[in-house]
Amino acid sequence: MMWFKGNVITYARFQTYVEDVARALAGLGVKKGDRVALLMPNIPQMIICQVAVWKAGGVAVPVNPLFSESELVHTLKDCGAEMAVVMTPFYGQIKNIQSKTRVKTVIATG
Repeated sequence: MMWFKGNVITYARFQTYVEDVARALAGLGVKKGDRVALLMPNIPQMIICQVAVWKAGGVAVPVNPLFSESELVHTLKDCGAEMAVVMTPFYGQIKNIQSKTRVKTVIATG
């Protein structure tokens, strides 16, 4: 089980979330070896997305959400991510730098 801010996520629920996200990522074209940047703090969505990326065959690349825009550009270019999953508050920051990276798809989560 996972506890977060008074909420409990059971293993069964966690697996359901992972399966749903993995299916969505595969539907968006994530395949074996693709790098997916994960830009969010230590929240359940981070763990769910990381396992879902692995399940879809991708390589999860955790990225510090406190990075400056220049640090984000460097990190995203260096890792070769073409997709980023971000917590909604960081969406604008990624969109601002997207053209300077290889990121083609940005997904925002709660």
